[in-house]
Amino acid sequence: MKQRIFITLLLLALLLASCGRTAQPPVESGPVDASSEAGKIAFTDGLGQEFSIDPPRRAVVMIGSFADVWVLAGGEEVLAATANDAWESYGLELGEGTANIGSPMKPSAELVLAAEPDLVIASSLSPSNLELRETFDRSGIPAAYFDVSSFQDYLDLLELFTRLTGHPERYEQYGTAVQAQVDEAVQRRAVYDFIPTVLTIQVSGSSVKVKNSEDNVLGPMLKDLGCLNIADRDGAQLEELSLEAILQADPGYIFAVYHGTDEAAARANLEETLLSNPAWASLSAVQGGRFHILERRMYSLKPNALWGDAYEQLADILCGE
Repeated sequence: MKQRIFITLLLLALLLASCGRTAQPPVESGPVDASSEAGKIAFTDGLGQEFSIDPPRRAVVMIGSFADVWVLAGGEEVLAATANDAWESYGLELGEGTANIGSPMKPSAELVLAAEPDLVIASSLSPSNLELRETFDRSGIPAAYFDVSSFQDYLDLLELFTRLTGHPERYEQYGTAVQAQVDEAVQRRAVYDFIPTVLTIQVSGSSVKVKNSEDNVLGPMLKDLGCLNIADRDGAQLEELSLEAILQADPGYIFAVYHGTDEAAARANLEETLLSNPAWASLSAVQGGRFHILERRMYSLKPNALWGDAYEQLADILCGE
């Protein structure tokens, strides 16, 4: 009897102890490994390729205009290599650690690979860059392709680059502040209710081409400023306009931009092809002093940090200031 009572009391004590104990969390088998996603930067390039990568330590930028944006975004220290126009056209003062991969038209694949990049930034409009895409794929190098033809394209690229370099404050300086300049120029022009007709010409040592409002630097700017490009008529962007068609349209403003590095050859070609023709002198824009040769750095190359200045200068011309 005493033994039965003792067992009963023992069971009761164990039950009470169990009820009074604080609940403990389940024991985990180990921490969840999230290192593969921590710090990754996700984006989609101009070809629709999706990326999720670590901030690059050795970036190769295939064309000078993109290298200029990369430096604006604070990426100079991790710029392993770029094309020669970064120095020659954009005047970048890069350190000895940045290799020259040659011309943006014919970059050296060997020099690109020798730079041991963990990210390549390339142009989706460059045939030579696109040809190297398979090489980059085989080498396991992420290669992102972009097209910058407008101010908004520049802002989008700058925003991505500041994320890749870890310097978001650079966007405020070279994006937001420049946006304010552009907006002010557009608003200043918008108070005028007339629509200026314009002709834009791209001149090199070997050609003179009429440019429309797309796929070039100057055209979209003039469109933003309320201009009508005579090469855009009837919804068809016609770049091969004859002098006869130009005379018939008689645009209110004519803008010429030298293309290529040989400005002297471009100037001579413009003189021989158009300026020396007596019919050219009969155009209203020429007679009225509204024929302007614009600065190559801002209107043929990508302006980048100078987008605001470029819009302001055009607004000054169109507003008669």
